[in-house]
Amino acid sequence: MKCKIKLYAALCIIAMSALSASAWGRLGHDAVAGIAEKHLTPRAKANIERYLGNHSIVYYASWMDWVRQMPHYNHSSRWHASNVDSLGVYYPSQRRDAVEGCRKTFENLRRHKEMTDSAVADNIKLFVHIVGDMHCPGHAFYTGYDQKNIYFKLNGKKAQVHDFWDNWVLDQHPWQYKEYVEQLDRFDNSQIAEMQKGTPEEWATESGKAISGTYGWFENGRDYYKAETYSRILAGEKIAHERIVRAGYRLARLLNEVFDY
Repeated sequence: MKCKIKLYAALCIIAMSALSASAWGRLGHDAVAGIAEKHLTPRAKANIERYLGNHSIVYYASWMDWVRQMPHYNHSSRWHASNVDSLGVYYPSQRRDAVEGCRKTFENLRRHKEMTDSAVADNIKLFVHIVGDMHCPGHAFYTGYDQKNIYFKLNGKKAQVHDFWDNWVLDQHPWQYKEYVEQLDRFDNSQIAEMQKGTPEEWATESGKAISGTYGWFENGRDYYKAETYSRILAGEKIAHERIVRAGYRLARLLNEVFDY
C-alpha cells in the first residue's frame, strides 16, 4: 500500500510539472490544432490520421507536455521555449530551443516515408505542440527578465507571468476549443496566406516582440484588483488570440506541405 501511495504521489508531481510548464495550457494547444485541422487538405488530414491511429491532431496537441519527463523523449524538454533579446528578437540558445525543435521535427517529417510509422507519429505530435509553443508569448524568454521568479496576485489569486499567458488570458470565455476555432478562424484566403508566411526564427521573434512590451505589466509581490486585473487580461487576450490563429494557419501550411499527396 505504501508503495502505491508513493507511486501515486510521484505521478501527481510529474503531472503537475507538465501542466505548469505547458504553454497556452490544454485549451490553447487544442485551439491551435483545431484551427490547423480546419485548413488541412483532405489528403493531408487522412494521411496524418493514418499515422495517429485515426486520431486527429487535436487529440495529441498537448502530448508533448506529458512525455517530456520520460527518458525516451527527454531530448524534447528544451523544445518548448525560445530566447529573445531586449528588443524581442530571437537568438539561438546553446542548450536547444523551440526553433531547433521545430526545424528538426519538420525535417524528420519531410523524410517520413523513410521512417517507421511510430517514429512518424511521434514527430507529428511533437511538431504540432512545438508550433503552438513558439507562438505563446509566455514561451519567449526575454533577456534581463526572470519571469519564473515574479509572483503577484490577480483579484486575490496567486499568479505568475507564465501562468498569466497559459491560463488567465484564455479563461475569460466559457468556451471549449471548438468555440475558439469558430471565433478566431474568420479570415479570408488572402489574409490567411499572408499570415502563414515566415520562418521559425521569425515566428519566435514575433512572440518576443509581442511580449516585450508587456513585462512592465507585473511587479513582483504586487496585488492587482478588478480594473487593474481586467485591463491586463483584455490586453493579453488580444495578443494571445492573434498568436493562436497564426500558429494554427502556419501549422496547417507545413503539414499540408508534407502530407498532401
